Amino acid sequence: APTTRALIPRPPIFAPAETLRLIWFGWLTKPRLNELDRRLYAIGAALRGRPIICELLSQPVMSSMIDRINGEHDAAKTGVTLRHSLWELPKAWDMIAAADIALIPHDADSADAMKSHNRLSTTILAGTFAVANPIAEYRPLAACAWVGDDLAEGVGWALENPAEALGRITAGQQAVMTLYG
Repeated sequence: APTTRALIPRPPIFAPAETLRLIWFGWLTKPRLNELDRRLYAIGAALRGRPIICELLSQPVMSSMIDRINGEHDAAKTGVTLRHSLWELPKAWDMIAAADIALIPHDADSADAMKSHNRLSTTILAGTFAVANPIAEYRPLAACAWVGDDLAEGVGWALENPAEALGRITAGQQAVMTLYG
């Protein structure tokens, strides 16, 4: 039976295969999906058609939204395929840990909503490299991920610097435990 066990640190891993496995997780709205799609186009262009699977881990969404975006990516030959899975614990933790990189873009549709370190610290504890847009709550962990405005640049940096990416995850796990217990 599913449990809601706490996320315990997983061994850090950064060894992307030819097909890059990305993950985005959170409450998926149409504006968020459109923002993520825009970012994925940029990542696909930067990686010149390298196969990319991006798992959207969230509440139920209309499959027609995912199908429409996949059709546009196919037509543009970005190399990106979107998949959707329901957020279910502990399966969600396993899926985050299985990804090569977690994408954490700025939340475009709730600029004045409360923010926290949770998505970044969860990714780091899962042993997965994070590429995130800069927000104040991520500053304490910025050296433990790639934090900047251009997520495509961050993905490219991680792929070009795998040993340093792995080192950042390892340092990040200690930082998360020190800062947030």
